[in-house]
Amino acid sequence: MVITMQPCSVTNSYVHFRPKRLMKTGYIRLFKHFLPGTYLLLMALEISLLVGAFLLSSGLLLPPESLLPTQFKQAVGMAAMMIMGMVAMGMYNARIRSSVPDTAFRLLAAFTIMVAGVLAVGLLLPVQMPSPLEVTLGMLIGFGLLLMVRSMFGKFVVDLDMWDRRVLVIGAGKAAHQVAGLHHSPLEFRAFVPVGYVPMASDEIEEPAPSMRRLVPGAELIDLVRAHEVDEVVVATDCPCDSGCVDQLLPIKMVGVPVIEMIDFIEREGGKIDLHALSPDWMVFAEGFTQGAFRRMTKRLVDLVASGLLLAVTWPVLLLAMLAIKLDDGGPIFYEQTRVGAYGRHFGVLKLRSMRVDAEKGTGAVWASANDDRTTRIGGWLRKMRIDELPQLLNIFRGEMSFVGPRPERPEFVRQLADKIPHYGLREIVKPGLTGWAQINYPYGASDDDAWKKHELDLYYVKNHSLFLDVMIIMQTVEVILWGRGR
Repeated sequence: MVITMQPCSVTNSYVHFRPKRLMKTGYIRLFKHFLPGTYLLLMALEISLLVGAFLLSSGLLLPPESLLPTQFKQAVGMAAMMIMGMVAMGMYNARIRSSVPDTAFRLLAAFTIMVAGVLAVGLLLPVQMPSPLEVTLGMLIGFGLLLMVRSMFGKFVVDLDMWDRRVLVIGAGKAAHQVAGLHHSPLEFRAFVPVGYVPMASDEIEEPAPSMRRLVPGAELIDLVRAHEVDEVVVATDCPCDSGCVDQLLPIKMVGVPVIEMIDFIEREGGKIDLHALSPDWMVFAEGFTQGAFRRMTKRLVDLVASGLLLAVTWPVLLLAMLAIKLDDGGPIFYEQTRVGAYGRHFGVLKLRSMRVDAEKGTGAVWASANDDRTTRIGGWLRKMRIDELPQLLNIFRGEMSFVGPRPERPEFVRQLADKIPHYGLREIVKPGLTGWAQINYPYGASDDDAWKKHELDLYYVKNHSLFLDVMIIMQTVEVILWGRGR
């Protein structure tokens, strides 16, 4: 039965209501980016264990009278570098319950990054460094502690009911269907549990999911919130709420239960902007989409520093790749292709040639695929490791690209996609990037459907980009390169 909500008395609705459960959000918003609260708890625990491991190694190897605040500073510094290595290995990106071998391998890679950081600090800064034996023993202790915590954290912390936000969905059409689908996505971490949905008269009914119950309210919607101990209400109607619906939601808001629109809910839970629900009025009033002068200045500074560091580290790899391309088929080493940049400006993106010289002869512009048969023998490997993208550092130095941003597309594809994807031009508000939010969160894309999904991720970045998010994306790109995923 589909119900039409009737206005209710706001005063009588919430005066006698007292929430039984502690209200939870599941996420903490830091510099406009949403971070799962349990991940931050895990990070704090692992920092403490790492500091303790390195202090213990110093205590076992040094006499007590020689233990000074210097050892504590060293332990904190090494723990911080280890955490950065773990971020780079994707260990805070829905990987709490990875297999033990995978976790061990990623920890070893993170420790390698930490050792490289310790060596770099020792060479560049005049500070006292721990002995190799202290570092090695601390790594062994830390490895054991982190592996144990990672194997237990998902089961004994994340799975506890205390973390679950009980969500009531208002609506039963296409919009509500997306909320249900988000809960059943393959990510290992989900911060909410849908307790049911309430259909509206304006909805074209689509049963959201077998696991979600259809709830029919009694006199007032707040009765459902009380009966099911709801922590949050998501408004996912296909049409705007009428006055009766708003009158039903107001008392819920007044007692402290958050009421959130579906587009904001999906932004927080999925790290993307839902194109189906996106409207100009939402973009006008939503927080974000800012392009201040200070942000442009800091972004340009990050571009130059990150590009310079990457070039300093990878120039031997770049030279070897150039030699391999020349020896492979004797063709040109570099390839320049027209792409669309910020505000629709065209520029020539530079790449190491990974395809045959005549790759598009007779076909014109076509999507590249993950296992494209047009690639050369060396080209497939270059593309998988993203080495073919290194010449784009010159585009960054020239100001045509940024280090982080949406990937630049060819004009032919932009014209096609602009006709099929709503608000596709919004991605041109920021400079295109060498890496980006979509690149670290979505596999290789080679179709219009992939372009739609990646655009939703790109819009999240356009709306919420900050120095903090740029640094997070740059660090997590390391995992994308090493594991050969995304593009």
